[in-house]
Amino acid sequence: MKTIAIPTDFTIESLNTVKGALAMLKDEKVNLILVYSAYLSGSITDLLFLSKPKYLASMQNDKFTEACEILTNKYASQIESFQVELFPGTSHSFFTHFLAGNNIDEVFIPKNYRLKPGKRGFDPIPYFKKTKLPLTEVDWHATSDIPEKNLVAELFLVTNHL
Repeated sequence: MKTIAIPTDFTIESLNTVKGALAMLKDEKVNLILVYSAYLSGSITDLLFLSKPKYLASMQNDKFTEACEILTNKYASQIESFQVELFPGTSHSFFTHFLAGNNIDEVFIPKNYRLKPGKRGFDPIPYFKKTKLPLTEVDWHATSDIPEKNLVAELFLVTNHL
């Protein structure tokens, strides 16, 4: 079983990378980790009272959570586990340790989609690209003029994964 990491910005659109990765891996069982990256406060007090689950929950909206549940159900035969992790680092070596600590075997990134991180968030794709792990770019085209934008239905409109 393989553990894969995919960056997310908590938009439904970013989950197209998950669909593409699962399509490429066919019927292989995977542990799926979505990675959100954010700059955290350097204050010791803030770090002591940081609750990673609460922070990640505050960044997700109900539509994103519903879309994740739908993906988990649709690919139930393939997804062994599904989790969201916070990468709070700012260095490549910290990212390498983050990947090792989560037992990541392979990473997938969107080829043409640009992540739109929320407050204090940043785009981790440069870190993903520098990793020595196998890296696959998933090609799908963002749709900007559809009425289903930011709705769960958007997840089912994109089907052209390469």
